[in-house]
Amino acid sequence: MKIADSGFFSAVRSSRKILIIVFGGLGDVVHSVPALRSIRLSFPKARIDVLAPASAAPLLRELEGVDRVIPHRGKQAGWSFENLRQYWALFGRRYDLCIDLWGSNHSSGIAWCSGARVRLGRRPLEIWKRAWRWCHTHIAVYPYQKEAMHTQWTAMLAELGFAVDRRFALRLGAARLASVGIDPALQGRYIHLSPSTGDPARDLPVPVLAEMLNGIGRRLPRFPQVLSTTAAPRDCERLTRLLALLERPPLKVFAGELDTAGLYALIQGAALSLSADSAPVHIAVAADTPSVSWFLQNPGIREYLPPAPRHRALIATEPRGDGICTIAARQLIELAIEALGEDSAPREVAG
Repeated sequence: MKIADSGFFSAVRSSRKILIIVFGGLGDVVHSVPALRSIRLSFPKARIDVLAPASAAPLLRELEGVDRVIPHRGKQAGWSFENLRQYWALFGRRYDLCIDLWGSNHSSGIAWCSGARVRLGRRPLEIWKRAWRWCHTHIAVYPYQKEAMHTQWTAMLAELGFAVDRRFALRLGAARLASVGIDPALQGRYIHLSPSTGDPARDLPVPVLAEMLNGIGRRLPRFPQVLSTTAAPRDCERLTRLLALLERPPLKVFAGELDTAGLYALIQGAALSLSADSAPVHIAVAADTPSVSWFLQNPGIREYLPPAPRHRALIATEPRGDGICTIAARQLIELAIEALGEDSAPREVAG
């Protein structure tokens, strides 16, 4: 295993079959888009396959420059018989180069299984992870927690000699909005809320969410509201309680029906997106949709905190009881008003 340096790209520029491994949650996959574009820019004639969580596959298929998305069906830790069959199939494709953006033990193991002649990994933040030492031929070293995750990946590639496209942006066609049941005439004219994260510590209590939506509804009555969550039992239970507290019914409610491309289209078409520290806020940044979000303080917050002033975020120091209880609905309401502009005029969204 060698430490990759500025001459790395020159040594692999003739690669014709490339595998890129992207793990993590949907937010991490969204953050990987500039890196994926940069790799395509660096290898304009190569075949590029991306191995990513199965749930993220519909969104990545919308990205130009990716020849094939390989859904990883299973947990991002541990090995199943189905995983082993998939990894054997990867070996059979005989890649010239494997780029593991994630650097976990599991992704490092998959890189090794690919059989690629050159396997580039990134040294992980967690020192107890050791697989990178043995599974890659080259390791990139770049600091964590000091800047946005998408910036880390593109800066790392730039240091290795890759051509880089740093734009953190992805636009889906306007027709995508109709595919999720929203009238295209409402593009840029509704407010989206994702009420749950799957992590109770990062969630706002349901009464606070209801007070926020009711307050926004009174102040901005011409903006209908659209809610979306996953089909997870806890998320659905929170959604049911929230709907019972609303003063007016939402325009549309999604409880697990949307795939990741549909969720992206929904947020891209909104005038404003409201969410916790989870995938929707990162989608809002990439889709150029104004957002208001709430975060729980953590050592890596710089990696995912959205950029001001288009995106406004409140940071809580600690969770109490049913999630974050130190953020008031009135604070979020005022930020929503600010994010939409003083006159609260509908936002025009380009097709």
